[in-house]
Amino acid sequence: MVRILIISDIHLWSLPNEQDQFYPIRRKLLEDIKDYTAAKGQISHILISGDIAAKGAKDEYKQATQFINELCKKADCPEHEVYLIPGNHDKDFGTSQSGIRHLIHAGMSSETSNIDADDLYREIAEVYVSTGTQDFWNELALRLQMRIAKGINDVNNTQ
Repeated sequence: MVRILIISDIHLWSLPNEQDQFYPIRRKLLEDIKDYTAAKGQISHILISGDIAAKGAKDEYKQATQFINELCKKADCPEHEVYLIPGNHDKDFGTSQSGIRHLIHAGMSSETSNIDADDLYREIAEVYVSTGTQDFWNELALRLQMRIAKGINDVNNTQ
């Protein structure tokens, strides 16, 4: 039987456990999952949908990695069967790349845009997989700027 665990908004902080107000809740979740797995069997897949981190800081992802590893052990789920969907808290908006949302919005909503939403999302996924988190935002910004410029040039050339 296929069992899928879906959790969201774990908001891991780069704080000591005793200072993290959600630490006791995550501990209880892990206990409940261990009990469920003992009673019902292995969880086949885990989907964590959004807000893995609290502020998108690198140290929060170290905490997240530890939590997800422990979650996999309690659920008897292979680590390669964990799927993550970033949320708004998973981007460090304090970085110099904070204009990326504007680029995505401009590229998708501009009257001169010929960007297909499905193609854009596939490209975003490809950039994420190929660059990892370190260079993701820089590479994505460059690609979106090129797409927007191409769309504007295409419109100008047809007029």
